Amino acid sequence: MRQMKRTDLKVRPYVLPRACVHRPRVIGTAAALIAFAFAAAACSGGNSALKQPLIVYESRDAQNATNVWTVDADTRAAKQLTFGTRFDGNPGWSPDHKRIIFSSDRDSDPGKNDLYTMSASGADVRRLTNTPAVSEWSAKFSPDGKRVVYVADTSDGWYLSLMGPDGSGRQRVAGPYKFAEFPSWGRDSQQVYFSAIVQDRNDADIYSYDI
Repeated sequence: MRQMKRTDLKVRPYVLPRACVHRPRVIGTAAALIAFAFAAAACSGGNSALKQPLIVYESRDAQNATNVWTVDADTRAAKQLTFGTRFDGNPGWSPDHKRIIFSSDRDSDPGKNDLYTMSASGADVRRLTNTPAVSEWSAKFSPDGKRVVYVADTSDGWYLSLMGPDGSGRQRVAGPYKFAEFPSWGRDSQQVYFSAIVQDRNDADIYSYDI
């Protein structure tokens, strides 16, 4: 695993290609990783994201229930896909935009999230993990669709973790950390970038993990 120092990010900032019209504003180290994630998603694989007008996101209502929605970037028409009373969130598209992966505590104690997928319409929900003592967040399909990266909040810390798209072969590949978030794939599905706070520090750095 190779750490990406903050000074490295300042010297070699990620620059979006001209074809990408949506340029995120970068604020701080963690936001730099978010910028990289948006750039990789929008500008890889023949600009597949630009051909797909639906954006998937989470929204919390007045009763503090968080659910998954999509919105059409052209028409601005929004559609609610989950209708839980607690947390369904952290959604992300599969590479072919046929399925959405998300975190939810629908079948466990509040705040103890497992990972699920569903069709783009919100149907055919499949549970990928069943870990009562662990909470799993921020799952992302690899660009080639062969793996899923996510972060796991456990009793001894946070781990960067990998599994197959059907939930098989789960493994912790980095950690434990005081906190970890924002995992993002490189375009060739051979690297994962993520933000983490090591146990003896209070600020986050960005790391890369070679598959």
